[in-house]
Amino acid sequence: MNNEEPFDHFLQKEEPQAHSTMVVILDVSSNQHMKILYTNESSTSFFSSSNHSPEQFFGLYWSAIREAIVERAAIPGSCQISIIGQEPLKMTMKELADSSEGFLLLLEFQNSVSRNANQLWKEKYQSLLYSNSDALLTLNGQGQITFCNPMMRKLLNYKSKQLIGKPFHQLVSEVDQLSFRQLWSYVKLGKTFELPHIELMHQKGHELLVSLKALPVVVKGVHLETQVILKELPNYLISNSKMYYLSYHDHLTGLWNRRMLKIHFAQDSLQAVNEKGKLRIIHLGIDRFKVIVESLGYMAGNQILRMVAERLRKICTAGEKVYRNSGDEFIFLVQEYSFAQTERICNEVLRSFKKLFLFNGQEYYLSISIGISTFPEHGNTIDELTEKSKQALSVTKQRGRAHFRYFEEDMKATFTNEALMESRLRRAIEFDELKVCFQPQVELETGTSTSFEALLRWNNRKFGEVSPADFIPLAEASGIIHVIGDWVIDQVCQHLKEWQKKQYKPVKVAINISPSQFRSENFCVKLFDTVRKYELQTNCIEIEITESALMRPDETLKSLRQLKEMGFTISVDDFGTGYSSLSYLKKYPIDIIKIDRSFIQDIEMDAKNEAIAKTIINLAHSLGMNVIAEGIETVTQAKILKESKCRIAQGFLYSKAVPSEVIERDYLKIHQ
Repeated sequence: MNNEEPFDHFLQKEEPQAHSTMVVILDVSSNQHMKILYTNESSTSFFSSSNHSPEQFFGLYWSAIREAIVERAAIPGSCQISIIGQEPLKMTMKELADSSEGFLLLLEFQNSVSRNANQLWKEKYQSLLYSNSDALLTLNGQGQITFCNPMMRKLLNYKSKQLIGKPFHQLVSEVDQLSFRQLWSYVKLGKTFELPHIELMHQKGHELLVSLKALPVVVKGVHLETQVILKELPNYLISNSKMYYLSYHDHLTGLWNRRMLKIHFAQDSLQAVNEKGKLRIIHLGIDRFKVIVESLGYMAGNQILRMVAERLRKICTAGEKVYRNSGDEFIFLVQEYSFAQTERICNEVLRSFKKLFLFNGQEYYLSISIGISTFPEHGNTIDELTEKSKQALSVTKQRGRAHFRYFEEDMKATFTNEALMESRLRRAIEFDELKVCFQPQVELETGTSTSFEALLRWNNRKFGEVSPADFIPLAEASGIIHVIGDWVIDQVCQHLKEWQKKQYKPVKVAINISPSQFRSENFCVKLFDTVRKYELQTNCIEIEITESALMRPDETLKSLRQLKEMGFTISVDDFGTGYSSLSYLKKYPIDIIKIDRSFIQDIEMDAKNEAIAKTIINLAHSLGMNVIAEGIETVTQAKILKESKCRIAQGFLYSKAVPSEVIERDYLKIHQ
């Protein structure tokens, strides 16, 4: 760097400088990426560096020098560079206008005080640094260490050259990375931030608990550097800090908990009022998480929550915080500076869930739904706002999941209706409001029906005909599904017994079993006992389960084998839409695969759907399984499936689900 030859013609034009004058040539073509091209011996000696980076070469002087350059680059002249704790300097700038290298400045520095005064000042300042019991360091705008005092080096057992240039976050333990990211986002906004405790990594590998105070240096709205003060915590404070950590952090995920959410909301809402801004409560809920836990177990559920928390951590930027609210629910608290900020977070969350979750060597697809409320429009307390964001979340789940929705006032009525509907559903059997209907399954080759699917219908005095899409998820979430499921099995067996007494031809009925009921204690035995109570053969019952019921391999295999030994037929509903698809086909004793209606829709016009349907059919046949196509609505769909060797279909093309008396009249009597 001390090579004068390329700049001889510049230096010779200048007046001879005193030996003590420090000379630096700086390329300032870009304000963001200034470069040092030349230094003389005096400047290198004074600044004690040979580094080409201006930030590291000038050290603590750089912020003031940079500000002076930005303000005065086009105006040659002199100015005073004064830094607290540093020798004052006189800086003269001269533009090297005829440079082919870019926009260059010649900087000359001279001490502004006498040598004796300088020496006294240096001794005083160095004494202050060396005697300070706190660890002090400076970070540049990118979070890299540009200065550290002896106590800092002693604290972590590092040499100065090991710390200078190192990103500070690399010294923070894994458990406190989120806390530091939150701190840094505030510091970059120019706000002082304190952490009562943070774990740093000692050079020997163990953790060290310290308190941290970060003081940003901001000039004309630009964050230039940050002064950091660290204090090692004594043992009694470490104990208190751990208690503090446990009080305000979720022990499972390491995220802040609801208690900390209330504290942060109190602070941020006050700031929002003063600045006439807004806060957004972004409420997240994992879809069908209860099914996942019931399928894979609580240990797996906890591991998935940790993975979700880690994905959410990475989405946080300045002015955003994330918390675990409860169970499978998480909350972002966002100081909104633009409408697009909330949209960005929601879209990033949804996008992050498109990546599969890997657990025990298996890949699982999860989705997440989002509800949003706003301070102060929707409430002034965190309880009001989370109640409304939860209502928006519930509506999102009801209307398709995997999306986000803002709270609207009419959602209150929806939320109230849902609670009332659950109450009515609990007494639906008692009030004789439930009814089992049957949808024919048609053999495509002959057009006859020898099997049916039992489908539940609910006609309530207040709500009228309630869609299964509304009340089945409600029954599953509330746990009523077990009682309703047992009732459906009993009803189907009653009808089969009546048809048997009337000497109708033998038929098979498929019964949908919810994942939670399938995994309930003694399900197989209870099912068998009900069938035997009506003196029926087990081969007239088909047990229809969804893919999510197959997520616990060992327990599932045991139950399915038990059902097969008892003589029941086993089918998998909605094939291809669940958490896993192909890995279990060879493992489990499955008889029938039902192609989900989503692959049948538009099969006439969508070559991809047709290809998927054909692949499923060929795969099933190669494994000795039958295939049923659901949701057939047109003759063309039926024709394509028939040509693809699909044997059985059901859908509105043939019949909707109808009461048992219609099945008797239209399907059983005529073949008697």
